[in-house]
Amino acid sequence: MAEKWLAMHASSGGTGRYAANNVNSSVNQSGGMRQSVTHDSAHESDDKSRRTPGGLRRSAPRMDGMPPIEASPGRSERALRSGNERLYEAYNDLHALAQDFEKPFDAPAILVVGHQTDGKSALVEALMGFQFNHVGGGTKTRRPITLHMKYNPSCVQPQCYLLTEEFGEQDVSLEELQDYIESENSRLDLEGQFWSKEIVVRIEYKYSPNLTIIDTPGLISAAPGKRNSGLQNSARQVEAMVRAKMEQKEYIILCLEDSNDWSNATTRRLVMSVDPSLNRTVVVSTKLDTRIPQFARPHDVEMFLRP
Repeated sequence: MAEKWLAMHASSGGTGRYAANNVNSSVNQSGGMRQSVTHDSAHESDDKSRRTPGGLRRSAPRMDGMPPIEASPGRSERALRSGNERLYEAYNDLHALAQDFEKPFDAPAILVVGHQTDGKSALVEALMGFQFNHVGGGTKTRRPITLHMKYNPSCVQPQCYLLTEEFGEQDVSLEELQDYIESENSRLDLEGQFWSKEIVVRIEYKYSPNLTIIDTPGLISAAPGKRNSGLQNSARQVEAMVRAKMEQKEYIILCLEDSNDWSNATTRRLVMSVDPSLNRTVVVSTKLDTRIPQFARPHDVEMFLRP
């Protein structure tokens, strides 16, 4: 089975936007296809400086002192956007037809796994298209969050529904949803506990695919020694919770790895204990552009791909 590699850039101070500039594929000796997508942040930062908030390219200042003329998106950008929209609409049309004819068409479920500060929340929100949670370092997520996203062309803004045992499904604003998630995390933080019971949210949005995403608490790297016994206990709780989720065969595992620690690949080793051949796993390497100088020899690249 071919290994699937998707390398994305997510700077710690960024907006959660993931992009790719270069795609390189190579066939390994076994005949499988290995694909890597790399992102050049220097090129993006220069490109961002020439763009307006709406995504249009800004013209350079004119020599005559007159205001610059705003340019429309380039042909390649328009073609890419148009192609993505057609693919997106076709998928949702197919899903709607399956429902009309009462045929099974299960939306894929993606389980997001990674260590703290690997960029899990930023990646989830990049997939969703908007921020639903407060992003930050450290132990922020103490309960898994299940996001059932549904395409609804009439929802120009995200429409959120929170499912609780006490009140059932409630229509909530984005701010109310953020407050609820933050209060749950704060409550469990004070107790020093994690809870495997999922926070279930349904979201309808014009720009959401029919997709389920499960965001898990970040794995913890605890130092040895009695002094760190509390952190070690938390690390065991989180690992047991994440492992139990990964063992559900219907999930596609999205394994995040921070390139700052690429030589260890601790998250991938945990994933491979459940999915040894990575048959249902996509490995996402964040902040890859900052680690390119580490690849001084071919052996370094081989270690990155096969730790």
